[in-house]
Amino acid sequence: MKLSVRKLIIFWIGVIIAAITAVFVFIFPSDGERIVCAGFVLLGLDGVLSLILLRCPYCGKSIHIFGMRYCPSCGEDLTKE
Repeated sequence: MKLSVRKLIIFWIGVIIAAITAVFVFIFPSDGERIVCAGFVLLGLDGVLSLILLRCPYCGKSIHIFGMRYCPSCGEDLTKE
């Protein structure tokens, strides 16, 4: 899977997680403990998915920063198709 497709997947997962969190806030406005727990669970899920999907397509090592032009491990150009 190309890196740009992975970035789009992570972006949309983040949008969905933010929308779910917003729904929890409006449905359960007085139950703060449940909202905080749901937020931490969704944040952890987003972090795990980012670790899985943000990998170099050439060497498979993790890439921690969006918009990197070259892989820090193998030096391959991440912008070429």
